[in-house]
Amino acid sequence: MSAVSAPPPAPPPLPFTYLGKWQENGQDVLFLAQGNRVLPVRQGETHHGWRLDQVKDDAMTFTYVPLAMQQTLRIGP
Repeated sequence: MSAVSAPPPAPPPLPFTYLGKWQENGQDVLFLAQGNRVLPVRQGETHHGWRLDQVKDDAMTFTYVPLAMQQTLRIGP
């Protein structure tokens, strides 16, 4: 009988949907929906275990802090 190895840990799906952005004091504030809540998020902030690391015109890169694993959220074409 062979041992079955467990799959490697994986982050949960990103819980956010991109709504838009606003510039305040020279810094982008991105608005994300999580369920029926709207979250204003700035680069470097952590919300619900996800840190926003990078913002480009077409994507946002998040790190799931507990596992130090990244995921990308597409926000453009």
